[in-house]
This record gives sequence, structure tokens and C-alpha cells, in this order.
Amino acid sequence: MFENIIGREKTVEALTRQVRSNTLPNTLMLHGPEYAGKLTIALELSRALTCREDARWNCSCRSCRLHRELLHPSVQLVGSRYFAQEILASAETVKRSDTPASAYLFVRAVRKMLRRLDTVQWEDEDKRIQKALSNLTETEEALEPFTASLREGISIPDSDARVTATDRVVKAALKTIASLPGELVPVAVIRNLQKWVHNTTDDSRIIIVENVDRLGEAARNALLKVLEEPPSDAYFVLTTARKGAVIPTIRSRARSYDLSERRQADVDTVIHRIFKGPEHSAGGIREWFLEHEYPGTGSLRAHAEYFIAHVLDPDAHRSEEPAHERVRAALEGVPEREGYRHFLQELLGLCRAILREEERRNRFSLSIEHLQRWKDTIHSHYVRADTLNISTSLLLESLYIEMRDAGHAYRHHS
Repeated sequence: MFENIIGREKTVEALTRQVRSNTLPNTLMLHGPEYAGKLTIALELSRALTCREDARWNCSCRSCRLHRELLHPSVQLVGSRYFAQEILASAETVKRSDTPASAYLFVRAVRKMLRRLDTVQWEDEDKRIQKALSNLTETEEALEPFTASLREGISIPDSDARVTATDRVVKAALKTIASLPGELVPVAVIRNLQKWVHNTTDDSRIIIVENVDRLGEAARNALLKVLEEPPSDAYFVLTTARKGAVIPTIRSRARSYDLSERRQADVDTVIHRIFKGPEHSAGGIREWFLEHEYPGTGSLRAHAEYFIAHVLDPDAHRSEEPAHERVRAALEGVPEREGYRHFLQELLGLCRAILREEERRNRFSLSIEHLQRWKDTIHSHYVRADTLNISTSLLLESLYIEMRDAGHAYRHHS
């Protein structure tokens, strides 16, 4: 088990030992930065808990076959994720490589998103996801050439056919992402999962809650009630990139597993072996994902630099295209919340870069206190995107105004 996990020896060793000795806690929290492999570990753990044999990656039992395509009915996936970026990066991989591993990577990237629409979660809530369910059907139909080839043990050798089939899946998947409900984990979803997890079954039940820190208050409280008395054969795997933002009452009920930044050698292995990229990369996995820009957006880093330059420009009000309008237009074709979050992450990354003395001296007249106020403002807007049903357009305008108010006394040096 865990053969597909790269560079997480300590965590893998602990989980393997606990599964085999039947000492795994009912609630786990995997915490670490984005792109750290938290969901990959959670999914592999789920497979190990339901395998009928020894949980090798190539195990041929029915349970493992379902897991490899992310179709196992005893696993539920909940929470937000960078769906589009992962699908786009995996699409480029499968276009370059006709191996079963690449096809699995692509199918699983798409299904990580589709499983958020499971009928178990949205029972009696059909109206909220009606459009998304229609697009889900279209996406599953588009996936058929890949899933059929995997079940038959063959590939799609014709590169033109593979590219055409991949593009069709991507188009349908992006439509599905765009039609997801604004609140991906309303309290009704948690309550439905509470009923589901107490149903009698021959298998263990596993609920994976990604980015548990982003749940709204009602959903958090409902989850807390479930965690207080979980069935003995049910497991909750929580993930977060901000452990400190998870409410203490949930943290206290979960055993924590720390997934810190990967070593560069492990990053290179992931990019090269999994995504068929170069043997050596200049940055991390996040940078690799962001090289696959959303169609039509251009560089998010360039948009972030323009945004900050405009915020600091005292004459920006004379511009025909305010910075927030330019970013809004660039993200128009992107699933709303996902593109917005990535843009905010680019802004935060730029703030961290500016904090370096050389950057401040050569490009900006900014104090550390001012940059900290910016980071607090960006972070608060990130939280608003997760917890409030506010449009990206309004959030961008609010961010622009608040950052200008924080920095009106500072001058930008071009």
C-alpha cells in the first residue's frame, strides 16, 4: 500500500503500521501546504481500508478496481479544491503519454471533482445542483474512451484521437466546475453524510473533507457533531493547508499528520514521473500547475503585478480599465471561485517576494507594516470567497479599494 506516494516516508510508515495493527484513529487530519499530496494519501488510505487482499496498488480485487477509478461507493469526497488546474495539468500529461498511468491520472483528476456531486451528499437538494448534474453526465460520457481503455487494459495509441478525446473531457469538466453551487458544502450535505455514515455496510465508510478550515459555521458545527460519536468502522480524513484556522474542537478530535514542503528532489520526481514533465524543475508543484494557465486568462502572476502597480499608482483612477475590472475580465471563463483563489495566492506570493529588501528597494517604497496590512486584507478576502455568497466581481472591487486605502501614502517606482 501507498506505493504511489512520493516523499512522504514518515507519514506512510505511520499509516501503514496503524492500518495493519488496527490502531488507526477514526478521525485524522492531514495538514500541509497545497499540492503536498494530502488528498492522494487520503485516497490511498481509503483503498487500504476497504481492500479485500493486501492493498498493493495493482491489486485486482473489485474494491481496488473501483478505487483506482474513484468510483468506490464507500468513499465520499467533500470540500473545495483546485479542480480546473489539476484537470488541465493532467490533460497535458495524457496528451503526451499514452500509458495507463497517465490515463488514470486524468480520469482521477476529473472524478475528484465529479464525486462532490454524489447523490448521497445532495439527497433532497437536487434543485441546487440540477445544472451541475446535467454537466456531470456529459463529462462522464466524454470520459468513456479513457475508462473503457483502462478496463480493457489498452491505451489510446493514436495521438490525434487522444488529444481530441482529452479536449472534449476538459471542455465538459470546466462546464461542470462552473455550474457547481456557490456553497459546495452546505450544512445539508454534512447532515446527509451523517445519515449515510451510520448505515450498516460490509465495508468501512470513509469521508474525506478537503480544506476543512473553509467550511461555513453551520457545516462546521454539524461536522463536529458527527465527529463526537463516529461509528467504529467509519473514518473521517480531514485536510487543510491552514491548521490554525481549523476550530479547536475539531482539531482536538483528530490525530494530526504533518505534511511539510517536499524536498526539491521529491518535487522533481512527482513532476517527471507522474506528470511526464522535465527531470528537473525550477519551482514546486504549484508552479508546475500554474504553467497550465486557465484558457484565455494569460499569466496570473502578470495580473497580480498589474493589480499591485495600480493599487499604488495615485493616478490609477484616470485609467480606462481599473485593475479589478481587468482581472475580472481575465477570469471570466474560469470557474469563479477557483480562478479567484489562484489570483489571491499570486498576490500573496508577490507580497512575500516584495518583502525581500532588494525587491522593496528596487521596485516599491513599502514598509513591512504596510505589506502585512496587505496580506491581512488579501487573506480576509480569501476567507470571504469561501464563506460568503459574494460574486468575484464585488470581491475584486472590494479588495482593490481596501488595498488602495492601506497604501495610498506609498509611491510606486516603475
